[in-house]
Amino acid sequence: MSSAGHVLAVEDNELTAGLLIRCLTEAGYEVDVVDRGGVALTRLAGANYDAVLLDLSLPDTDGVALCRAMRRRGDVTPLMMLSARDTLDDRVEGLRSGADDYLTKPFKTIELEARLAALIRRGKWSRQSQDVLRLGPLVMEVKPRRVTLGETLLTLTPKEFALLEFLLRNPGAVFSADELHDRLWGGPRPQTNVVQVALHQLRNKLKCGEDQIAIETIRGFGYRLSERSASAAANDR
Repeated sequence: MSSAGHVLAVEDNELTAGLLIRCLTEAGYEVDVVDRGGVALTRLAGANYDAVLLDLSLPDTDGVALCRAMRRRGDVTPLMMLSARDTLDDRVEGLRSGADDYLTKPFKTIELEARLAALIRRGKWSRQSQDVLRLGPLVMEVKPRRVTLGETLLTLTPKEFALLEFLLRNPGAVFSADELHDRLWGGPRPQTNVVQVALHQLRNKLKCGEDQIAIETIRGFGYRLSERSASAAANDR
């Protein structure tokens, strides 16, 4: 039997964590449970989850802050907050921070399962609608892993492809080297400049003709993808 989805539950209460594992496993889900926000961010950087269930009260951070951190680095994994905080202001704050749904504790497992299935279904539809990404003359076909710039077919390494896909899915957004490392490489940050090397290699491959797709350096902030002329792009080194 195929899995109904791979879910990351961020929950430090052992009883609630056990309930989530039991009811979701019986419903056909694969469930990973962590009890710290920092561990959750590392897991999300290294694995593809279909949904996140996030408790708001964690030992090392607030769930709202964790959700905002996920969205800032471009993580669009469908997310449902689970909390005993049940006021209107609490629910509004959670949704405004980037959550896709908010379920108050205590909850009925049948409602949790129904909401989770709907959340994953919407997430899959959203991802499927973005199988072809474009920026000017740059076209990325995600599933066949094919990238063209005008009429030129680009040959990218797996890491270059992942880096370009991430930037294309976050048009206009600026990401620091640390944010790119956490999202695409994961794990401890190395002493070597692996992110800058990958950015440099990708920049060179995006130089094709007079109209280029440039990876701009925003001094003091980070990098972003943009459609620029060759003369303007020459300044980004």
